[in-house]
Amino acid sequence: MDESTFDRTLEHYLKVPFLLSQAVIPRMREAGAGWIVNIGSSTALRPIRPFREYNKTSGDVIYASAKAALHRFTEGLAAEVVDDNIAVNVVGPSTAIMTPGAAALLPEGYETEPPEYLAQTVLEMCTLPAVERTGRIAFSLHFPWSQQVPVMSL
Repeated sequence: MDESTFDRTLEHYLKVPFLLSQAVIPRMREAGAGWIVNIGSSTALRPIRPFREYNKTSGDVIYASAKAALHRFTEGLAAEVVDDNIAVNVVGPSTAIMTPGAAALLPEGYETEPPEYLAQTVLEMCTLPAVERTGRIAFSLHFPWSQQVPVMSL
């Protein structure tokens, strides 16, 4: 990875959520409530040991590191704004979601998840007051199951 890709990755996955949060929080404070949902990634979790071939060859260490930083940013920001009734959570896909962009990167036969799970999990992060659900890191296949939430069709 060259330095410009490194910088662009950190800007896209960490700086932009920071700037967007900075822009909307004053309006949410005025309104008396709000929800921020950042999009995380299961790549932010520690690699499984022994290391899988994916971890050896994917080249996603900077992306994964940026997503881990986003998870921590989300938890810290949640603490800073909970008293303003603003919830800040992160939702990540449990595995890849098939999109035109992802199709070019995924190997043939790679098992993906339906986008409805991600959409439902994001929706669930925007339904309770901040004091009841903030600072969460949730993954889309796991959260609805663990909370016994039905996943609606798109």
